[in-house]
Amino acid sequence: MKLNSKIYCLYGTDSYLLKQKTESIIKQEKLDVADVFTFDLEEDSFEDCYNQCVQIPLFSDRIGVVISSANFLSSQKSAKDAKDELLFLERYLDHPIESTVLILQVTQERLDTKKSIYKKLEQLATIIACVPEENEDNYGKVKAILKEHGMTIDANALQTFLSRTAHDRYIMKNELDKLLLFAQGKDRVTMEMVREVVSRNLEENIFTLVNAILAKDTPMMISVYRDLLKSNVEIGWMMGVLMNKFQEILLTKELLREKKTFEDVMKYFAASKGRVYYMMKNAKEIDDNSLFQTIVRLEKLDYEIKSGLVDKNLGFEVFMLKSMES
Repeated sequence: MKLNSKIYCLYGTDSYLLKQKTESIIKQEKLDVADVFTFDLEEDSFEDCYNQCVQIPLFSDRIGVVISSANFLSSQKSAKDAKDELLFLERYLDHPIESTVLILQVTQERLDTKKSIYKKLEQLATIIACVPEENEDNYGKVKAILKEHGMTIDANALQTFLSRTAHDRYIMKNELDKLLLFAQGKDRVTMEMVREVVSRNLEENIFTLVNAILAKDTPMMISVYRDLLKSNVEIGWMMGVLMNKFQEILLTKELLREKKTFEDVMKYFAASKGRVYYMMKNAKEIDDNSLFQTIVRLEKLDYEIKSGLVDKNLGFEVFMLKSMES
């Protein structure tokens, strides 16, 4: 029996849909934005989330608590021990607070229905899949929004816009708002406008490229690579940063072999919790042989480019192609 739908569990990989549904629930539950507290389990502990959930509101009837990255409810292997998360969530589910609206966001394709806590969650919470419609046309969606504002967009400008936003609808919405403001008073969006307004952080691009190489995601790899070139990023710089990232993963693997904890790794690299989480995740998922091969290929390519034996652009593109084979 559900507890008046005061607990929600949203899951899906589309960050835009998760955010949209969360905002819809907050509106539906008639919560004031000032009474909604947001946590991210990549940065915050579930103990802090739990303590907020059991707080009795002083100046309002109810509060909302949004917990993102609750991926311990999925089958995803976590870089950190999820025992505390499970313990505190189970404790809350045993005695939920009626003045609290709890929204859990799981950024994975599905929940792990085999976990014992799922049965309890299923009884007490409203579980919602945030999945985009099949064959959703992002090209058509962007053009339709621009049409509502009396604008058209050049074909190459549209392609670049979607490439730079990586077809992520949350990023697309934010960047489209900026583009509309920039193009106000005009009836056509050009490539120059997109390049002027829609830019991606270089570090984010490199992070995406590293993950695309590890996941052997050819379309994403090519898209990010082209985006970096359009931003006038030098191949040499790109290779150097990639080399550092892969060596960082290699060193993280060694630290894990030495039974170092999450906190030990964070202290060693002087990095944030979110960054260390993904470093450890990558270190666990990629095998030693593939990682060594990637590093050796990068070192060899660096030598060949500096020796004038190979064209840097061609050489790097061949490197990416070979990454798909290993």
